[in-house]
Amino acid sequence: MTAIAAEELDNQRDVTPADMSIGSTGSLSMRSHLSLNSKKFFLTRETGASVNIIIQANTIHNPAASPLEAGTPGSLIILDNQFLDLDANFNVLSFCNRYSVANHSAAI
Repeated sequence: MTAIAAEELDNQRDVTPADMSIGSTGSLSMRSHLSLNSKKFFLTRETGASVNIIIQANTIHNPAASPLEAGTPGSLIILDNQFLDLDANFNVLSFCNRYSVANHSAAI
């Protein structure tokens, strides 16, 4: 990645709240996406509508904050994702996902 491309990615982080976001919907699945240097990978605000969400087989690299924010009732299933260079304070109960943090001693 060139310095110009990296700078463009950082500038994009400032304008877009998340790579993907939804309002009210029935079911949604997100599979096999790549997220680089975003504020968040997925964002949904609190709604009264029940939403079933599957987030599977994605690579989320260096998010600025917690990569996932779901405020809707319904199921949120997070499977087989890679979270790279993640903030050590990110807390989630998940299975079959892989995580890495920049400074792993700070996470202990």
